[in-house]
Amino acid sequence: MTLKYKQIQFDKRWEYHNPKTGMRYKSGIIRGQLFFSALSGVIDKPDTIRACETLESLFINGEFENSQYIRIADYSNVTRSSITARKHYARLLNDLNIKYRCRPEVSYICGANFATRSALKLFSAFVRQNFVFVDSVDAAFERINRGTDQSDTLGQFDDIPLTIERAELDRIINTCGSLLINDGSVSPEDTRIRPESPLY
Repeated sequence: MTLKYKQIQFDKRWEYHNPKTGMRYKSGIIRGQLFFSALSGVIDKPDTIRACETLESLFINGEFENSQYIRIADYSNVTRSSITARKHYARLLNDLNIKYRCRPEVSYICGANFATRSALKLFSAFVRQNFVFVDSVDAAFERINRGTDQSDTLGQFDDIPLTIERAELDRIINTCGSLLINDGSVSPEDTRIRPESPLY
């Protein structure tokens, strides 16, 4: 079945807007199949907390319980996103996925700048999501409907030096994500990076 943007059902209960900061969060669903959200403005923790209050009703009405779904998040109009806001949002989505026994089989991140892509990648291990970065929402739907291989989550990092191994990069990204999400600490041995690697 072909999925299209015009099939997304939006509901005012799944929206949040703060005119003072310009932050806007709008969500929609294709029942049992797709969870869409568009964010804009400066994303800080206070606004994120209030925006997250809209999410549980979306999960209830989205018929995602006991299933996998496709996630599309449009970041093309985000000016800046704080790490504390990302942590709060990531924790809540994790909790909702556990509560409703569901998870995104793939998450398309649309139009995100490099800083946002990097922050999202840091949290990918914690949220157990396969992120695919694309330029636009149209590109996400094109890939969904083509059945394009969805394993290229590191596409924007393909120009890394050959002296750095992909597995090492994944490990250090996951370690940094763990540090941020858990406010913890790790030893250099935990990253298992080769001493001769530039990442060491």
